[in-house]
Amino acid sequence: MNIIQTIWESKHTPGWFYPLWCHLCQPALKTLYRWLKENKIPLCQGMHGPCFRLGKRRRQHTFYVEDELNWVFMCDDCFEENEEYWNERWNEYYSECM
Repeated sequence: MNIIQTIWESKHTPGWFYPLWCHLCQPALKTLYRWLKENKIPLCQGMHGPCFRLGKRRRQHTFYVEDELNWVFMCDDCFEENEEYWNERWNEYYSECM
């Protein structure tokens, strides 16, 4: 059992706090648990592995036929590095074509 599931199923909250806990925390934890289970937390993929910062879904400078491969979840710093990488690759490609 993971920590979020343990917190979710915990009944050891103080009596005065329990109604507030149920109203505010449990829906958020339920959503977080579902995201973890479905692997949908928008953590940055990073250039060389995850950097564990929150990222945004962005379109990278690629032209794959399967459009989903053209999108990544990255933070600002990693996305900037990703853009530099793909710009270098495209510059190499175009210089070889001429």
